[in-house]
Amino acid sequence: MTWLRSILIGTALAVLFYSTPARSELEAIPLTGDAVHPCGGAGLELRSITQYFQYRWRARYRDLNNEEVKEWVAYHELEGVDITMARLFQSSMQPVLTVVSAKRFVNYLDGKPLVDLMCVVKLDGKLTMEYTPKQLQHILEPKGSQI
Repeated sequence: MTWLRSILIGTALAVLFYSTPARSELEAIPLTGDAVHPCGGAGLELRSITQYFQYRWRARYRDLNNEEVKEWVAYHELEGVDITMARLFQSSMQPVLTVVSAKRFVNYLDGKPLVDLMCVVKLDGKLTMEYTPKQLQHILEPKGSQI
């Protein structure tokens, strides 16, 4: 008789569990792990790619100033692309300089910034553009920039 009682109690608990609203609400939440990231993925955040370059290539970096960004954008005819910053990476492990372009993503809640990120802008399907120091100097030269 105890085994019958255990089965009945187990069945009653199962019915209670499956009929509760909390379970139906949880089923509505996708559990695939595909969280939406403002940049399209955590790896496309400028901070992430900067950490990668620093760790993998022991790279140093500096952000191009506003005039240099304008010159770089104009040189590549990217005026229609929303690029608000460009970061230059240099590593003794690589013979080229790398530029990563980015745009700002800001999301507000009650008029205050909730999320403020710099997202990498892919150009021609690539995250980076590579230059020799002489090539980059030529691109930025009109404003007298020193690399």
